[in-house]
Amino acid sequence: MCNVHIQQQQQQQQQQQQQQQQQQQELVASPRCVQQKLQELLLLQLQQQQQKQQQQQKQQQQQKQHRQQLQQSNPETTADTDTAAAAATAATAAAAEFLLDLDISRNFLREFDCAAAAAALDALGLLLPPPTPTPTAAAAAAVHGAASVFRDFRFEI
Repeated sequence: MCNVHIQQQQQQQQQQQQQQQQQQQELVASPRCVQQKLQELLLLQLQQQQQKQQQQQKQQQQQKQHRQQLQQSNPETTADTDTAAAAATAATAAAAEFLLDLDISRNFLREFDCAAAAAALDALGLLLPPPTPTPTAAAAAAVHGAASVFRDFRFEI
């Protein structure tokens, strides 16, 4: 009974070792496996894209046929539909332009340069020039400067 149990354990260990060896061999061969998996995924993705394109083409053809049927049945309704489609396209374009304007203003606020803004305001004449001193104030400043120089200077006789 013990011998049977020991033999079973040895067989299990051998099986585990064989499984580990197989896994190691698979890991060694993994670059090929990875490359193969990538190729399979790429093919799958290409097939999905082609299916989407085919579906879009079918939808466009169906819409075209529907419009043609509408044109044949009622020309006034077709004109209204075309006008609505043009209005929707214009609204979409306006919304996209508005979002672009918002994006530009965000970037402007992030990258605001005070010196460039001051130069632009100055070029437009919106920035006031620094105040120029009046002749009386200039003379008073000169006298004050001269007085401070002479205070520090001592005459000795």
